[in-house]
Amino acid sequence: MLSALLGDGSDLAPLRRVIIEKTEGNPFFMEETVQVLLDEGALVRNGATRLIRPISELKIPPTVQAILAARIDRLPRDAKDLLQTLSVIGRELPMSLISAVLPRPEEELARTLNQLQNGEFIYEQPAVGDSEYVFKHALTQEVSYNSLLQEQRRQIHGQIGEALEKLNAPSIDDHLDELAHHYSRSGNSAKALDYHERAGLRAVQRSAYGEAMRHFTAALELLERMPSDGERDRREFALQTSLGAVLMATKGWAAEETERAYFRAEALAATGATPEQQFALLTGLFGLAYVGGKLNGARERLKQIWYFVDRHPDPVFVLDATHHDWSLALSAGELENSQRYIERGLELFESKLRSATVPLYTAHHPAVCGYAFGAQVLWLRGRPDAARHYANQTISLARELGDAMSAAFALGMKAAVHRMMQEAQPALETAKAAMSEAEELGFLHVLH
Repeated sequence: MLSALLGDGSDLAPLRRVIIEKTEGNPFFMEETVQVLLDEGALVRNGATRLIRPISELKIPPTVQAILAARIDRLPRDAKDLLQTLSVIGRELPMSLISAVLPRPEEELARTLNQLQNGEFIYEQPAVGDSEYVFKHALTQEVSYNSLLQEQRRQIHGQIGEALEKLNAPSIDDHLDELAHHYSRSGNSAKALDYHERAGLRAVQRSAYGEAMRHFTAALELLERMPSDGERDRREFALQTSLGAVLMATKGWAAEETERAYFRAEALAATGATPEQQFALLTGLFGLAYVGGKLNGARERLKQIWYFVDRHPDPVFVLDATHHDWSLALSAGELENSQRYIERGLELFESKLRSATVPLYTAHHPAVCGYAFGAQVLWLRGRPDAARHYANQTISLARELGDAMSAAFALGMKAAVHRMMQEAQPALETAKAAMSEAEELGFLHVLH
């Protein structure tokens, strides 16, 4: 690599040895070392590369970070300012965003970008509809970003957030992550909170539960810094119930984090909430008791759910409450009752909700669970053919709905039915498929 940078001349052999020794052969470190020697005039290129100072007088910084910092510091003021602003934007740098954040004359901006390209800090890459630049190395962005004072960073992050809002007003939902990132670092807590919450809800729609957890947690951290009042507590209630559902999907009902989220939401319930948020809380509290093996506690929670449903007879609420009925009855060994509840719930789903979008208040779709639990109940009640039909239905419905969590759940439950039927090979194959899907999506508690 050094031969490509310096040439093969024997007069540079001592310099090559020094650079290799200082950099321990790290390619990026070697490249930046040559660049800093060129920047300070110790090396010149005029057809061939020549060293015009004695090696003893060369001052090679001890780390690649120090080299990058020295190179950035020697840039002209306008080029350094631009590079620092680019480092706040991110690794990838759309020209439209650069121009919006830095409203300089087009020729001046092009000249300065070209200067940074010639210095090999950034490079231009092809992009559809908009030219785009990229930092040559993530470490270059990091060192440039760290060279800014904290107040400068905050100000630039705020400018980038405003520019993103203006540039992407028609498609703002596609940029929620970026907006949450920049406003979080700008000191604008109100906007950061809004965008983290919106990004979390959008991530849930895509079954990106790890991403949703990160956004909801960040939003709650921002809320902790705000004075307590009714509006703040209502927002926390909504966030805690949203976070609880995500934790339930990724870590399971029994996780301490899931329990904390729902119990905190219960403490805030009196602050006011929508019917959907109230139902999400009641469902979460039922799940904590049910999965925790506290069946008497689960029965009490289920009474509260049905009391709520009597006042809010939305078919979605009725289906989910019936879902809890059959789950509890099966766990208590009440097979006939469980089957009756399953048939009632599936009839409601097929007649009124088959073509509707059903919000998920548990980790999987209630109708998918109905077919899955129905397969087990039917097998236990001596109806193997019907059990097989229900087991196949749970897989086909999960695929039709396109819900990743429900698909992993359906595979796991079908594997359990094969095991009950002592069908070892199908049970093993289906269990492997369930494990593969759960691991890929981060639903690790499904594997237990």
